[in-house]
Amino acid sequence: MRKVLEKLALLSLVLIASYQVAAGINKFSSWAVFYYTLSFGVLVVAGLLLIIFGFEILKNPAVVIIAALIPLGIFMGLVYSFFPQYHFCCLAFSLVGIILITATRGTGKLWKTLSLALVHGIAGLFIFFLPVFIYLKGGASVKILWISMGAAIIGTGGILLASLQLKKPLLPLKTVLLLLPWVLLFMVITLSLGLNAL
Repeated sequence: MRKVLEKLALLSLVLIASYQVAAGINKFSSWAVFYYTLSFGVLVVAGLLLIIFGFEILKNPAVVIIAALIPLGIFMGLVYSFFPQYHFCCLAFSLVGIILITATRGTGKLWKTLSLALVHGIAGLFIFFLPVFIYLKGGASVKILWISMGAAIIGTGGILLASLQLKKPLLPLKTVLLLLPWVLLFMVITLSLGLNAL
C-alpha cells in the first residue's frame, strides 16, 4: 500500500509540474518563463524517473547536478521578475554553483556535501525571503508567501538528502526515502500556488 501511495504522490507531482510547464507560467516574461520551465521541467523528469526506476536513481551523480536546477530556476525566475537589475550577477552565481557541484562529484563526501549545502542553501534562502520582501513592499498579494513555504519544504528535503552523505545523517535513509515523495509533492503544490497568484 505504501508503494502505491508513493507512486500516486509522484504521479501527482508530475501532473502538476507538467501543467506549470504547459500553461501555468506563460504569463511571465520570456526569461522568467525559461527559468520556471527549467525548474518544473526537471521536476517532471525527476518524478518520472522515480516512478520508473525507484529511489535507486538517486545514486546517479548526474541526478544531484540536475536537481540543483530546481531551486536555482525558481530563484532566477523570481530575481528576473522582480529585480531584473540583479539578473546577470545572480545568473553568474547559479552557473558557478552548477560548476562547483559538478567539480566536487569526484571528491570526498565532505566536499560533495558542502557544495550542495552552499548552492542549495543560498538559493533556498533567497526563494524563502524574496517573496516575504516583495509582499512587505506591496509588490504582490499575500499568496506569494506560498513560494516561501515551498522553499522551506524543499530546503528541508535538501538538507535531509545532503545529510545522507555524512557519517551520522539527520534521519535514517529509509525514513528520508519514505518522506521524499511527499516533500516533492507539497513543494510543487506550494510553489505552483505562489506563482499562479502573481
